Amino acid sequence: MKLERGSCTVTSRQLKRISSLLLFLISTAWVGNTLATQTPVVVSGTVLDAVTGLPVPGAEVVFYENRPPFSEERAPEPFRPFMRGADVSATTDAAGRFAINASEGTYGVGVAADGYVRHEVGAPAFGLPGVRVNVGIGTHEPLEIRLTPHGQVAGSVYDGDARPVAAIDVYLLRPMYLVDGTRRLVVEAEERTDDAGRYRITGIVPGRYLALTGGVTGDSVRVLGRRRSPEEMEYGWSFYPGVEEPELAGTIDVAPGSTRDLIDLFVAPLRLHRISGRIVDTTTNEPPRNVEVTVHGTAPFESLSTQYAPAEYDDDSGAFEVFLPDGAYRIGVSLEESAVGQDDVERRIEPRDAWIPLEVDRQDIVDLLISVPARGSLRGRFDLPDGDSFSIGQVPGRLESDPGIILDPLDPLQLEAVIRPTAADGSFDVMELVSGSYRIRPSALPDDYFIGSVTLNGTTRDSMLLDIPPDTHNTLEIHVRPNGGRIDLTVVDSEGRPVPGAVILLVPDPVPERIGHYQFSFSDGSGRSVLRQIPPGDYRVMAWLDLARTGFPSTDLQRTSGVTVRVLEGATITLQLKTGN
Repeated sequence: MKLERGSCTVTSRQLKRISSLLLFLISTAWVGNTLATQTPVVVSGTVLDAVTGLPVPGAEVVFYENRPPFSEERAPEPFRPFMRGADVSATTDAAGRFAINASEGTYGVGVAADGYVRHEVGAPAFGLPGVRVNVGIGTHEPLEIRLTPHGQVAGSVYDGDARPVAAIDVYLLRPMYLVDGTRRLVVEAEERTDDAGRYRITGIVPGRYLALTGGVTGDSVRVLGRRRSPEEMEYGWSFYPGVEEPELAGTIDVAPGSTRDLIDLFVAPLRLHRISGRIVDTTTNEPPRNVEVTVHGTAPFESLSTQYAPAEYDDDSGAFEVFLPDGAYRIGVSLEESAVGQDDVERRIEPRDAWIPLEVDRQDIVDLLISVPARGSLRGRFDLPDGDSFSIGQVPGRLESDPGIILDPLDPLQLEAVIRPTAADGSFDVMELVSGSYRIRPSALPDDYFIGSVTLNGTTRDSMLLDIPPDTHNTLEIHVRPNGGRIDLTVVDSEGRPVPGAVILLVPDPVPERIGHYQFSFSDGSGRSVLRQIPPGDYRVMAWLDLARTGFPSTDLQRTSGVTVRVLEGATITLQLKTGN
């Protein structure tokens, strides 16, 4: 049927569409008008000092709906990078009171104030998400928020003659364990001494710390062992109260709102040793030209690889020389261009491929011989189940594109290595030096696939740890299998309520000294998490809070924590897990 009027012809189907569109526009206008005239909900409350109970004026209270991917620039200044996507905010008055006009909905609530630890309402621990606050129509129950005051640490730095040391950095460190149970020290805060050698570190979250100083005075770049101006000095690392080893250091307990004074540290001038030797290009048997020799060492704390001055090198003789303090290092040699491999394929050798480990202990080291390019190699294949194959550069039927493994180094000075197949049969050929101790981590395998075992130089092992010697031709076979195990778990508190933001850790049982295979994940808003691609075997599963500050549990603690499970091939385990066990 058609409806005709003048020159306009409208079919019955078009008429229905127009009617539906009109109804939609009318309803939208009504809803929009209703939302526009809806009275905002007033949420009020008070912010108090958790120690004194006194009101906190000038605190900023933020009601927000979202977290990342909002950028830091969109969050209020006190909450960068703590808060994301803030919607409405208010500042407390002289009595610590605030009132926020918020639309109906569910919000996270965060509070920040000068001199206090940033706080999220309902968070089980610092640094973890808080509970969501439901804002309904009408009035809302007043909120009472208590902020924990920051602590302070102050003192002076002296040299061996009891003279104050100016312009030297002082670090406040806290112990933390990595996922494999390895202990590390991370920087909580740092400050530079003034002209009188004094320092004061403020804004400290209450807790237990170590204090450390050392390095170069007046230099923000941590490059040691180079020629300096007379006003610059180099000092060795020194922990409070004046020891070199962190195991002997005294701990500093910072209580909420407290000031720890007279935390004095003592440093001694850095003692340098002469390290010298010769570099030979194995392709010519001559000293290579255009060579860069670099030295890297470890600092006493995580996330800092101390870089030392480049070694002096002579193109004609191949001799190099550098001055280093006691410690562990790797000397790297980078060639301008070099040819290595087979079938006349030329490749550039990365600096790590010519790195050698070096231990300096209270004496000079001479006559070192470094051969470049390094001659170590690693060849092998990925052993797949019958019927599976690799489609290089494409997505194959069952296996994802470019699957492989990542070799995570146990030595913090060694770089990781990535191994991917270069042919459809899963074979690979790594013509680089990959010496060192590594942990095998799968990369881009499908959900149900796992690495069952590996065979290195004819020896098969279940552990995901490899010790690859340098300057040798090694063969590696990686056995990839389908039907990995799965654990579907819910994290709850002592009263059985779901816990969001908990960290779940899975390790072998019994827990070895060096952990090979492990997995970790986070519980979602309903306390749930799923662990996949688990090789069959016995494991411990545990859940923890506040790992942002404490790190993962130590290996000793892992041995007595969590629950034990036996994972079978292709099976799913359903588990309820309490935090801290």
